[in-house]
Amino acid sequence: MAGRRRKRKWIAILVILLLALLAAWLLRSVFVVRSLEVTGNARTSDEEIVRAARVRFGASMLLVDGEEIRRQVNATGTVCLDRVEKRYPDTLVLEVHERTRAAMLLHMGKIRILDEMGCLMESAEDVPDTDLVYVSGMRVSSLEVGEQMRAAEGQTQAYCAVMGALLSQGANIYVSELDLSDVKNLQIITRTGIRVELGGVEDMENKIAWMKSAVADLERRGEGGGTLDVRSGSKADYTRPTAAS
Repeated sequence: MAGRRRKRKWIAILVILLLALLAAWLLRSVFVVRSLEVTGNARTSDEEIVRAARVRFGASMLLVDGEEIRRQVNATGTVCLDRVEKRYPDTLVLEVHERTRAAMLLHMGKIRILDEMGCLMESAEDVPDTDLVYVSGMRVSSLEVGEQMRAAEGQTQAYCAVMGALLSQGANIYVSELDLSDVKNLQIITRTGIRVELGGVEDMENKIAWMKSAVADLERRGEGGGTLDVRSGSKADYTRPTAAS
Protein backbone atom coordinates (compact mmCIF):
# COMPACT_ATOMS: atom_id res chain seq x y z
CA MET A 1 0.00 0.00 0.00
CA ALA A 2 2.77 2.41 0.92
CA GLY A 3 4.49 1.68 -2.37
CA ARG A 4 1.36 2.41 -4.36
CA ARG A 5 0.89 5.71 -2.46
CA ARG A 6 4.45 6.75 -3.21
CA LYS A 7 3.92 5.83 -6.86
CA ARG A 8 0.73 7.92 -7.07
CA LYS A 9 2.54 10.79 -5.37
CA TRP A 10 5.36 10.73 -7.91
CA ILE A 11 2.87 10.48 -10.76
CA ALA A 12 1.03 13.54 -9.38
CA ILE A 13 4.31 15.46 -9.11
CA LEU A 14 5.23 14.47 -12.66
CA VAL A 15 1.83 15.64 -13.95
CA ILE A 16 2.22 18.98 -12.15
CA LEU A 17 5.69 19.44 -13.65
CA LEU A 18 4.41 18.60 -17.12
CA LEU A 19 1.54 21.05 -16.71
CA ALA A 20 3.96 23.73 -15.53
CA LEU A 21 6.18 23.10 -18.54
CA LEU A 22 3.18 23.21 -20.83
CA ALA A 23 2.03 26.49 -19.28
CA ALA A 24 5.52 27.97 -19.67
CA TRP A 25 5.61 26.86 -23.29
CA LEU A 26 2.19 28.40 -23.95
CA LEU A 27 3.26 31.68 -22.38
CA ARG A 28 6.52 31.84 -24.31
CA SER A 29 5.41 30.42 -27.64
CA VAL A 30 1.64 30.86 -28.00
CA PHE A 31 0.35 33.71 -25.79
CA VAL A 32 2.74 36.34 -27.12
CA VAL A 33 2.11 39.60 -28.97
CA ARG A 34 2.21 39.00 -32.70
CA SER A 35 -0.41 41.47 -33.92
CA LEU A 36 -1.49 44.97 -32.92
CA GLU A 37 -4.68 46.61 -34.20
CA VAL A 38 -5.84 50.22 -33.79
CA THR A 39 -9.43 51.48 -33.79
CA GLY A 40 -10.95 54.96 -33.49
CA ASN A 41 -8.30 56.90 -35.37
CA ALA A 42 -8.90 58.91 -38.55
CA ARG A 43 -6.22 61.55 -39.05
CA THR A 44 -3.41 59.63 -37.37
CA SER A 45 -2.15 56.50 -39.09
CA ASP A 46 -2.09 53.07 -37.43
CA GLU A 47 1.68 53.00 -37.89
CA GLU A 48 2.19 56.23 -35.93
CA ILE A 49 0.12 54.95 -33.03
CA VAL A 50 1.83 51.55 -33.01
CA ARG A 51 5.23 53.26 -32.93
CA ALA A 52 4.11 55.51 -30.09
CA ALA A 53 2.80 52.54 -28.06
CA ARG A 54 6.26 50.91 -28.05
CA VAL A 55 4.79 47.43 -27.73
CA ARG A 56 7.45 44.72 -27.96
CA PHE A 57 6.31 42.03 -30.35
CA GLY A 58 7.03 38.57 -28.98
CA ALA A 59 6.42 39.71 -25.40
CA SER A 60 4.04 37.75 -23.19
CA MET A 61 0.42 38.83 -23.52
CA LEU A 62 0.04 38.42 -19.76
CA LEU A 63 2.84 40.90 -19.07
CA VAL A 64 1.55 43.70 -21.33
CA ASP A 65 1.34 46.89 -19.25
CA GLY A 66 -1.75 48.78 -20.41
CA GLU A 67 -0.98 51.81 -18.25
CA GLU A 68 2.47 52.18 -19.77
CA ILE A 69 1.02 51.92 -23.27
CA ARG A 70 -1.52 54.60 -22.33
CA ARG A 71 1.25 56.95 -21.19
CA GLN A 72 3.24 56.41 -24.37
CA VAL A 73 0.29 56.94 -26.72
CA ASN A 74 -1.09 59.92 -24.80
CA ALA A 75 2.36 61.54 -24.86
CA THR A 76 1.86 62.18 -28.59
CA GLY A 77 -0.58 64.91 -27.55
CA THR A 78 -2.85 64.24 -30.51
CA VAL A 79 -4.17 60.78 -29.62
CA CYS A 80 -5.76 59.48 -26.42
CA LEU A 81 -5.78 55.77 -25.57
CA ASP A 82 -9.18 54.70 -24.19
CA ARG A 83 -8.65 50.96 -23.77
CA VAL A 84 -6.23 48.11 -24.39
CA GLU A 85 -8.00 44.86 -25.31
CA LYS A 86 -6.20 41.52 -25.24
CA ARG A 87 -7.51 39.10 -27.83
CA TYR A 88 -5.87 35.80 -27.05
CA PRO A 89 -3.75 34.15 -28.14
CA ASP A 90 -1.68 36.90 -29.78
CA THR A 91 -3.47 40.19 -30.61
CA LEU A 92 -3.63 43.55 -28.86
CA VAL A 93 -6.29 46.08 -29.83
CA LEU A 94 -5.74 49.74 -29.00
CA GLU A 95 -8.98 51.73 -28.85
CA VAL A 96 -8.19 55.43 -29.23
CA HIS A 97 -9.77 58.76 -30.00
CA GLU A 98 -8.08 61.74 -31.55
CA ARG A 99 -7.89 64.98 -29.64
CA THR A 100 -9.26 68.17 -31.17
CA ARG A 101 -7.78 71.62 -30.64
CA ALA A 102 -10.24 73.64 -28.58
CA ALA A 103 -8.44 76.42 -26.74
CA MET A 104 -5.13 78.07 -26.01
CA LEU A 105 -3.54 79.75 -23.03
CA LEU A 106 -0.30 81.55 -22.28
CA HIS A 107 1.87 79.62 -19.82
CA MET A 108 5.54 80.17 -19.05
CA GLY A 109 6.00 82.30 -22.13
CA LYS A 110 4.54 79.80 -24.58
CA ILE A 111 1.18 79.26 -26.22
CA ARG A 112 -0.30 75.99 -24.94
CA ILE A 113 -2.89 74.26 -27.12
CA LEU A 114 -5.57 72.34 -25.21
CA ASP A 115 -8.34 69.94 -26.12
CA GLU A 116 -11.83 70.21 -24.62
CA MET A 117 -10.77 68.21 -21.55
CA GLY A 118 -7.87 70.51 -20.77
CA CYS A 119 -5.21 68.08 -22.00
CA LEU A 120 -2.10 69.67 -23.46
CA MET A 121 -1.72 68.82 -27.13
CA GLU A 122 1.28 70.93 -28.04
CA SER A 123 3.19 74.12 -27.31
CA ALA A 124 3.97 76.92 -29.75
CA GLU A 125 6.04 80.08 -29.79
CA ASP A 126 3.41 82.01 -31.73
CA VAL A 127 -0.38 82.16 -31.77
CA PRO A 128 -1.62 79.52 -34.25
CA ASP A 129 -3.43 80.64 -37.37
CA THR A 130 -6.73 79.06 -36.36
CA ASP A 131 -9.81 80.01 -34.34
CA LEU A 132 -9.28 78.84 -30.78
CA VAL A 133 -10.81 80.10 -27.56
CA TYR A 134 -8.26 82.07 -25.55
CA VAL A 135 -8.29 81.07 -21.88
CA SER A 136 -7.39 83.72 -19.30
CA GLY A 137 -7.18 83.69 -15.52
CA MET A 138 -6.04 80.06 -15.37
CA ARG A 139 -3.56 79.46 -12.54
CA VAL A 140 -1.77 76.38 -13.83
CA SER A 141 0.30 74.24 -11.49
CA SER A 142 1.16 71.38 -13.88
CA LEU A 143 0.94 70.98 -17.62
CA GLU A 144 2.38 67.98 -19.49
CA VAL A 145 1.77 66.83 -23.05
CA GLY A 146 -1.06 64.31 -23.22
CA GLU A 147 -2.19 64.89 -19.63
CA GLN A 148 -4.97 67.02 -18.20
CA MET A 149 -3.72 70.30 -16.77
CA ARG A 150 -3.72 70.87 -13.05
CA ALA A 151 -4.81 74.28 -11.90
CA ALA A 152 -6.23 76.20 -8.94
CA GLU A 153 -9.20 74.58 -7.23
CA GLY A 154 -12.21 74.26 -9.51
CA GLN A 155 -10.59 75.79 -12.58
CA THR A 156 -10.01 72.58 -14.53
CA GLN A 157 -13.57 71.47 -13.80
CA ALA A 158 -14.88 74.86 -14.90
CA TYR A 159 -12.82 74.75 -18.10
CA CYS A 160 -14.18 71.30 -18.99
CA ALA A 161 -17.77 72.30 -18.24
CA VAL A 162 -17.67 75.44 -20.39
CA MET A 163 -15.63 74.03 -23.27
CA GLY A 164 -17.69 70.84 -23.35
CA ALA A 165 -20.91 72.84 -23.63
CA LEU A 166 -19.47 75.21 -26.22
CA LEU A 167 -18.28 72.40 -28.47
CA SER A 168 -21.34 70.17 -28.07
CA GLN A 169 -23.57 73.03 -29.19
CA GLY A 170 -21.24 74.55 -31.78
CA ALA A 171 -21.18 77.81 -29.83
CA ASN A 172 -17.40 78.12 -29.74
CA ILE A 173 -17.50 79.97 -33.07
CA TYR A 174 -18.91 83.00 -31.23
CA VAL A 175 -16.30 83.01 -28.47
CA SER A 176 -13.04 84.91 -28.32
CA GLU A 177 -12.06 84.50 -24.66
CA LEU A 178 -12.98 82.42 -21.62
CA ASP A 179 -12.13 84.09 -18.30
CA LEU A 180 -11.63 81.57 -15.48
CA SER A 181 -10.32 84.00 -12.88
CA ASP A 182 -13.31 83.37 -10.62
CA VAL A 183 -14.92 79.92 -10.91
CA LYS A 184 -18.10 81.23 -9.31
CA ASN A 185 -18.36 84.08 -11.82
CA LEU A 186 -17.19 82.63 -15.13
CA GLN A 187 -17.22 84.97 -18.09
CA ILE A 188 -16.98 84.76 -21.85
CA ILE A 189 -16.02 87.52 -24.28
CA THR A 190 -17.59 87.05 -27.71
CA ARG A 191 -15.93 87.95 -30.98
CA THR A 192 -18.09 91.13 -31.09
CA GLY A 193 -17.06 92.19 -27.59
CA ILE A 194 -20.13 91.09 -25.63
CA ARG A 195 -19.32 90.07 -22.06
CA VAL A 196 -21.31 86.94 -21.17
CA GLU A 197 -21.86 86.31 -17.47
CA LEU A 198 -22.11 82.55 -16.79
CA GLY A 199 -21.96 82.37 -13.00
CA GLY A 200 -20.81 78.97 -11.69
CA VAL A 201 -20.40 75.64 -13.48
CA GLU A 202 -23.91 74.36 -12.75
CA ASP A 203 -26.45 74.00 -15.60
CA MET A 204 -23.78 74.96 -18.14
CA GLU A 205 -25.44 73.33 -21.15
CA ASN A 206 -28.54 75.49 -20.73
CA LYS A 207 -26.48 78.62 -20.12
CA ILE A 208 -24.50 78.10 -23.31
CA ALA A 209 -27.69 77.32 -25.28
CA TRP A 210 -29.18 80.65 -24.18
CA MET A 211 -25.91 82.41 -24.93
CA LYS A 212 -25.67 80.96 -28.42
CA SER A 213 -29.21 81.90 -29.37
CA ALA A 214 -28.91 85.42 -27.96
CA VAL A 215 -25.46 86.17 -29.40
CA ALA A 216 -26.47 84.91 -32.84
CA ASP A 217 -29.49 87.22 -32.76
CA LEU A 218 -27.46 90.17 -31.50
CA GLU A 219 -24.87 89.68 -34.23
CA ARG A 220 -27.58 89.61 -36.89
CA ARG A 221 -28.84 92.95 -35.57
CA GLY A 222 -25.35 94.42 -35.55
CA GLU A 223 -25.14 94.67 -31.76
CA GLY A 224 -21.73 94.55 -30.09
CA GLY A 225 -20.30 95.17 -26.65
CA GLY A 226 -22.49 95.28 -23.60
CA THR A 227 -23.32 92.47 -21.20
CA LEU A 228 -25.32 89.27 -21.63
CA ASP A 229 -26.46 87.63 -18.40
CA VAL A 230 -27.27 83.89 -18.66
CA ARG A 231 -26.48 82.97 -15.05
CA SER A 232 -29.98 81.65 -14.40
CA GLY A 233 -29.78 79.05 -17.16
CA SER A 234 -33.39 79.88 -18.08
CA LYS A 235 -33.09 83.23 -19.86
CA ALA A 236 -30.67 85.69 -21.43
CA ASP A 237 -30.71 89.36 -20.42
CA TYR A 238 -28.78 91.78 -22.63
CA THR A 239 -27.64 95.22 -21.52
CA ARG A 240 -26.33 97.54 -24.21
CA PRO A 241 -23.02 99.30 -23.61
CA THR A 242 -23.29 102.73 -22.05
CA ALA A 243 -22.03 105.79 -23.86
CA ALA A 244 -19.12 106.02 -21.44
CA SER A 245 -17.96 102.46 -22.27
